[in-house]
Amino acid sequence: MVAGAYESGALAHLRLLAGDPEDALAILGPWLDAEATPALTVRAELWVLAALASDARADHEAAAAALERALVIAEPLGLRRPFCMFGANVRVLLRRQIRIGTAHRSLVDQLLGELDPHARAAAPHDTYAETLSEREAAVLRFLPTMMSNQEIAAELFVSVNTVKSHLKAIYRKLDVADRREAVRRARELELLAP
Repeated sequence: MVAGAYESGALAHLRLLAGDPEDALAILGPWLDAEATPALTVRAELWVLAALASDARADHEAAAAALERALVIAEPLGLRRPFCMFGANVRVLLRRQIRIGTAHRSLVDQLLGELDPHARAAAPHDTYAETLSEREAAVLRFLPTMMSNQEIAAELFVSVNTVKSHLKAIYRKLDVADRREAVRRARELELLAP
């Protein structure tokens, strides 16, 4: 049985941590195709891993191209986790991406702010009473899109009822009544890109 995209990403990450970027890229290869990996969050994560593996091989051009592909996927949905989960190594790639040029400068700047431990300590999203759980934040990032609850559920591999439960919690925590207000309030709190 062939491992799924998510499992392949985890395995590639382990290979990368073990100092084997070639094997990591070989594992990622079949899954980088858009049709092979339907979940956008997983696809973005795989491209970030490909960028890290290419960088470990000192192939900076391939690393920049892979990182740009991840940014293309992430920006419309406001995805941050695929970058932030790899920490300081991604910060180096993002800084390099600014030097060579990117079509996603605003997102790169936001990610660098989130990856900077000093900036995180004073982040404005810590100023509201209840913080969102990781899963609630994931659902929140889909709200500015035109995706239905069913489409969000499919993207996150959860049930529609789970998405609805997260939406209720988001509305309660942000003190809003509907999706539009939630997006507006989240942008005010800098939980979503403007």
